[in-house]
Amino acid sequence: MAKQIKAIKCPQCGSVKATELKPDFYRCNSCGTDFFLDNDDININHHYRHTAPPPAMNPDRAKKIVLTVVFAFTGFMLLMLLPRMCSRQKNGYTAQSASGSKQQWTDAEVFYLEKPDGKPVYVIAGLRERNYTEKEHPLYIGFYDALTKKEIKLTELPLKADRFDGKFKYFSNGTLYFIINSKRLFTIDRQLLTAAEVQPDTYKDLPDLQPGFAKIEYGYDMEDDFFKVMSNAGKELYYYPIISKTYEGYDEHIKAERADHLMPPNSPVITRFVFSSQNSDFKEEKIQLVKYRQQMTPGYPIDRALFGWQKDYQVGSGIYVGDIPYKKVFIGSSWKKWARVQDYQDFTPGRLYFSPQVLGYNANAVLISFKATPAEDEKQSLQAMDAQSGKILWTIQTTESYAQDNALILKDGYFIKLGSKAVLYGADGKQVSEMSYRD
Repeated sequence: MAKQIKAIKCPQCGSVKATELKPDFYRCNSCGTDFFLDNDDININHHYRHTAPPPAMNPDRAKKIVLTVVFAFTGFMLLMLLPRMCSRQKNGYTAQSASGSKQQWTDAEVFYLEKPDGKPVYVIAGLRERNYTEKEHPLYIGFYDALTKKEIKLTELPLKADRFDGKFKYFSNGTLYFIINSKRLFTIDRQLLTAAEVQPDTYKDLPDLQPGFAKIEYGYDMEDDFFKVMSNAGKELYYYPIISKTYEGYDEHIKAERADHLMPPNSPVITRFVFSSQNSDFKEEKIQLVKYRQQMTPGYPIDRALFGWQKDYQVGSGIYVGDIPYKKVFIGSSWKKWARVQDYQDFTPGRLYFSPQVLGYNANAVLISFKATPAEDEKQSLQAMDAQSGKILWTIQTTESYAQDNALILKDGYFIKLGSKAVLYGADGKQVSEMSYRD
């Protein structure tokens, strides 16, 4: 029977859009039904491809899934924000760090003091953990029991700063000063454990200081009882707080140090210790620890005693040709006069010192640091001696390359600054404790 040409329609949906799979076999492009043609009577046979959608989800189960996702996301966000939320207070970041530990010092200076009752105390001043969204941050001072390292008192200072640089120093009258960022001057009360800024009315009789400090720093040596100041009026001043006196400029200051009439005539004779220097005139001479007596009243200007073998020329000023007569002396006659030196002695004859420094002394003990060899990587040794006989009480080698002066000799031990940490030693030289602001 001949085939008739007819439009091929899907028996399921009636669409004429179909794809031929093989001769007389088709698939509807609309509903996916497969069908074929029967040649005898052009019957269309088909079968269905059931592509029913998945069963509908239970509404309760869908609600639980949505809530679970919401709670999980909320919990994640809280974990991210909780450390910041918990560490905020009105003054910025508080004493809690991200780990939940106690707030730490981030940039500070550590020092020490002895209370009137003999209790040793560490002092730390500087910046604690900061809010870096702010330009300036509060400064603090803390006091810690040197035996237990427990905090005694922590106080916020009345100023803020974007950085910190602090230096402590004892003056001869026992006052402990503290300079912040070379501009602000504080004193420490050893009994109350408080810090107080030196107020302007302190300088009411010193008009040159009333404009304030553009810069303030300590004198050159451990024993110097003056501050070097650049005032806000542009004057270079040397300020002696014990006698409430200023000297303007280097030349005026030198004249004051060497003037006989400025020193009280009934000044006491004080015993001091210093290391000699190696002069280029006699390089073969060894460094000596010198014990000398100096007539002076603490707090007044006085020139330094410069010991070291040198040539003392026996002529006046002028221009000379040929050999000039001289004497080999341990201290020049002029320096001896200016420093008001009464007498002196080699306190430890025969001992060898490299890079030595006197750290502190009193009537009972002398504390020094030195290297046993001239090697650059040689570590510092600390040594305590009897101030009368020179007998060595103890010697220890540190892990530090240098020690700082202004050590404090206590009734039953020693406070020493080694690098960035302070260390408490017992009378026998054994370490009792140490503290760094990073502790």
